[in-house]
Amino acid sequence: MNKSIIMKCLVIVITFFFIEFNFLSNIMSGALEQKNLNNDIVTNNLLYISNSTSRFYPMADTAIIQHFPHANKNFGDSFHLMVSNRYGYTPDFEADLLIRFDLSSITSNTIIIMAKLHLFYFDYKGSSPTGRYISCYRITSDWYEYIATFNQQPNHNSIETSSAIVPPSKNNWMEWDITNDVQDFIKGSKTNYGWWIYDDNHWGSNNYMPKLMFYSKETSFAPYLEIVFAGNQPPNIPSNPYPSNHKSFVNINTTLRWTCSDSNSDNITYDVYFEEKDNTPDILVSYDQSATSYNPRTLEYNKTYYWKITAKDIFNASTDGPIWDFSTNFGEYTPPDTPQLTGTTRGKIGDINKYHATTTDPDPDDKIDYYWDFDDGTHGFQCLYLASGEICEVTHIWKKPGIYNVTVYATDNHGARSSIKSLTITMSKKFIIPQIYEWLFHQSRFILYQMNL
Repeated sequence: MNKSIIMKCLVIVITFFFIEFNFLSNIMSGALEQKNLNNDIVTNNLLYISNSTSRFYPMADTAIIQHFPHANKNFGDSFHLMVSNRYGYTPDFEADLLIRFDLSSITSNTIIIMAKLHLFYFDYKGSSPTGRYISCYRITSDWYEYIATFNQQPNHNSIETSSAIVPPSKNNWMEWDITNDVQDFIKGSKTNYGWWIYDDNHWGSNNYMPKLMFYSKETSFAPYLEIVFAGNQPPNIPSNPYPSNHKSFVNINTTLRWTCSDSNSDNITYDVYFEEKDNTPDILVSYDQSATSYNPRTLEYNKTYYWKITAKDIFNASTDGPIWDFSTNFGEYTPPDTPQLTGTTRGKIGDINKYHATTTDPDPDDKIDYYWDFDDGTHGFQCLYLASGEICEVTHIWKKPGIYNVTVYATDNHGARSSIKSLTITMSKKFIIPQIYEWLFHQSRFILYQMNL
């Protein structure tokens, strides 16, 4: 065979091979991408967990039946569970269903989107129950599947959790929304004793009262609890800023701090935005840091700074915090010393109480103002523009008995502020002598005076 023909055939085969390879690669790539779209979402090479649904089957179910001779009979191993009217024409035909699920495998920080109890309604006795409301109540005391009877029954909540309408035909699933109860069980705020199902709507007719029949856990149509769990949740909102929001006279060498948590217990990283003057900070000064603190280095005096934290979890779900601000102190001025505070520590309501505060300022030419707080809603600056060492005297009257914490601090004319000095004050009721006793007191003194004459 001609060598050139062989070479041409070889080129064609190789070309065809690469075309087929690329075609198959694209198909496989598309299939994988479709699989991810149909299940979970991939972001930043990380799997974002979507909502998931789980089905739980009963750990215990039984019926408790009032009508003789069943009041003391247990139905824990029965295939059929009956629910019958509680307030019917015949007073002793109540039949209720008890059911419980083991939810101990669900962690306390799990977020429940929805939880529904499903029972298979397969038949009825007596009159048709179509359209009747069947109630579901949370059980509040313990019970045992093979011991519970109508005469030995648990307690239940007085407020129903939810209700379901009996469908127009048999062989249908009925469902009750019990989301709040399940969330309470998981968080531990309520104890899981399960649920009580009964027909508590009055049956006034003298016709045969309706008796609904449900399959138990011993059958292939066993009851089940379907729970929809929340997938990944973004971090909670950053909070507890330091310096506190709108704080004044902040040191120019301060370090920013905050707290944050994640409902899924994911690791969190933070982006820090920080600007001076701009109350919508968008300058990113730190990216993807794990620490809950940031040092902006030395700041300027007498400036207002704005900052914001964005929290991100491992799936890149993020939460923006609020915008916080603070202002730095006025300059390199030494604040006044902590004031000395003296005055009344015990007194009566309605009396005038006198207090003195004094301090010195390392800068002798500075003038000093005193800010007082009497712990009863009265506060503000008094004794303005005093010289260093000059005494500030104030008076105050309390109107209610109690223990009060009087505080005072000093600021100089540069805005530099001293530490706070406090004094604990106890105010008691004033003993008022009734007029009759006062008259008797004066009369007795007069009589004693006359006797001494």
